[in-house]
Amino acid sequence: MEELDLIDLFYMVKRRLWLIIVLFTLSALSAYLYSEYVMVPQYATHAKLMLGKPVDYENTEAISMYDMQMNQRLITTYAAIAKTEPILSEVQAALPFETSVGYLKSVISINLLNDTEIIQVYVSGTSPEEITEIANTFSVVFSEKIAEMMKIDNVRILETAKIPYYPYSPNKKKNIVLGGGAGIALALFLIFLFEMFDHTMKIPEDVTKHLGLPVLGMIPEHD
Repeated sequence: MEELDLIDLFYMVKRRLWLIIVLFTLSALSAYLYSEYVMVPQYATHAKLMLGKPVDYENTEAISMYDMQMNQRLITTYAAIAKTEPILSEVQAALPFETSVGYLKSVISINLLNDTEIIQVYVSGTSPEEITEIANTFSVVFSEKIAEMMKIDNVRILETAKIPYYPYSPNKKKNIVLGGGAGIALALFLIFLFEMFDHTMKIPEDVTKHLGLPVLGMIPEHD
């Protein structure tokens, strides 16, 4: 195939602009329908726990630098303990609905907020009410079990989880844009493919370009 210039590309696209419009519309519509009726909405919520001064401290003065350093060392250990079998089994037993330890392990994420003494309990799933119940139940059970296991009551519930009203997935706008973009890309690929195997001459300039002959005249179209 001969090298194409910008004018050739422009006329190639212009001649089959209908194909771009059709594939863009079909792809964007398909992405919308898939997002709306096939994909299951996913919700997320979170609770926050904080390592604080134990309740049995006799000295009620402000937390010292040593306390903060100690808590920052402990927080990594606590995060590792959080998703262990003993903790999740207690959470499973405390929940008002049937579930499994494996399911809890898959929906709960533990995040450490950098340079803080805060643990974020992140829960995602298809039911806003259930994931909120899981996050709050986990927070209570975890703080109690840590006090029992470590012999120190220094975990506080800083923020309880709230019921999410809007799903974070699917992102319909993003999917529609991606679907439409894929439709345009497919249309352009097909246009270049058609042109590669199409050797007919459509405009007078094609005669001069491909045959090197001048155009002496044109036969007008008749209905």
